[in-house]
Amino acid sequence: MTIPDETLARPAYRHVRCPAGGTVGDAIAALRAAGGEAWLPIVIDFGGGRYGLTQVQSLARRAGLISAGLPYRAPPIEAQLDTLAQDDTPLAEIAPDAVLDTVEQDSISEEDALTRAARSPGRALAVTRGGELAGILVVRRTRHGFRRANE
Repeated sequence: MTIPDETLARPAYRHVRCPAGGTVGDAIAALRAAGGEAWLPIVIDFGGGRYGLTQVQSLARRAGLISAGLPYRAPPIEAQLDTLAQDDTPLAEIAPDAVLDTVEQDSISEEDALTRAARSPGRALAVTRGGELAGILVVRRTRHGFRRANE
């Protein structure tokens, strides 16, 4: 009973990990270093095995770059990233979109972990190996229910 390393390495589970002591600008720099894809989840490491999940869209909304009522009037994503890259707000002060449940990699099967992720806040789960973050599992919601991120 384990979550295979190959599962955690799937492109659909890519993410950027940032310490809570870093800033929003640091998170954007890490995002850009990872390929700059704005859809990548940002995992905030609060220490002690606690992780939060946020995304560029949430950071942009908090910074006033996206209006909840008029999302189509948002600046282009590169302009949003440029603005957020200058933001020195500590990640520890950002309310994450979800606080992730955590499981140890060898304590649960992949199927059970995905089921748990689907029922978790943010439909995501932090997977640790020896207490350190090994990866995340994300389950996307569709019109017909849930599906794994790799499907």
